[in-house]
Order: sequence, then C-alpha cells, then structure tokens
Amino acid sequence: MFPQPGSKRRAIVMSCFVTLSIVGAGGLATHAAAATNHSSTAWSIQPSPNPTGAISSALVAVSCPMNGHCAAVGNSYTASNGQIAFAESLLGSTWTVDATPTLSGVDSSAFSGVSCAQPRNCEAVGYTVSTHTHPNVLPLVEKWNGSSWTQAQVPIPTTATWAILNAVSCPMARSCTAVGGFIGRGVSAVE
Repeated sequence: MFPQPGSKRRAIVMSCFVTLSIVGAGGLATHAAAATNHSSTAWSIQPSPNPTGAISSALVAVSCPMNGHCAAVGNSYTASNGQIAFAESLLGSTWTVDATPTLSGVDSSAFSGVSCAQPRNCEAVGYTVSTHTHPNVLPLVEKWNGSSWTQAQVPIPTTATWAILNAVSCPMARSCTAVGGFIGRGVSAVE
C-alpha cells in the first residue's frame, strides 16, 4: 500500500455522471456524534450499531441531504474478514448498518468519503487492497439507492500502480466529482 522507491504520488480528480434509480423509502448512513436538528445549538451523541462481528469500526465521512436522513461511511475490522468498508444509514432518529457488497479478489477495503444529492442517492469513495504481500491498491466507488449499496467501475490512469479516492461531492443526483491520488511509474513531479 506504500509507494515504491522512485515513484511519485500525484493528485487525481474524477468526475462522473451516474444514473441511479430512486426506489422506495430508505435511509442513508453514520456512526457519529452529530446534531440532526438544524435548529439545535447543541451536539449530542447518537447511539449507532457496529457491524456484526466487528472488533473495531470507525466512520470517517457523513452526508445529510435533509434533516433526519444521513449516510456515513468508514471501515470495520473483523477477525475473519480483516478491514472492510462499511456504511450506516440514519432514517429519523435510528442508525442502521447497511450491507455493502462482497468484493471478489479484495483482501481489505475502506471508505473515506460520501456525498448524497438526495436521501436515496449517494456515492461513497475509498480504496481496495488485493493482497497484503503484493498490494494492488485501487479506487472504490459504491452507490446507494435507498436500500442497497452497489459497486461502480471507475477508470484509473494508465500509468498508475496505486490509486485511491479520498472525497466526493454530488451537488445533483447524477453529477459527482471525486478526488484522490495515484502513484505511477515514470510520472514526473510536474506532469
């Protein structure tokens, strides 16, 4: 997961236009201390569940497109599965753990950013690692439709040997921009 000697880390900005179907009623995600009432002046701690079997978990990003609807993402660690990306939804005053897809060929994964244009329309970004001995680090993007998360395919620079996405912003339902970085062979500092 660390850069190889002689490689240079580069910033990357990705934009996408996505089509998501908006279905049924559903919430989004979090595991945080936050105020859900915009007229409130005090923060409060909200109870939130951990994924089943988690030894530890942390949520690192949250998006609340409207009062009482939030999505939060991060990662959890289990003895059997290692580090995996996870998400929680807030609908009203209750947080619930959302199932994220099982990713084939991935030893670990983590989310680092989330943005929701609407309560049932979110994008989460992060990274996956294929093996711990010979890491192949790739960007991770998943979409929330109000009831489930699904993985999206994303391009990476052709010279990249390592690439991640750190943050995403979705000002409209089918328009998102994600930022992150990549390390590539033969990439100069001024490219």
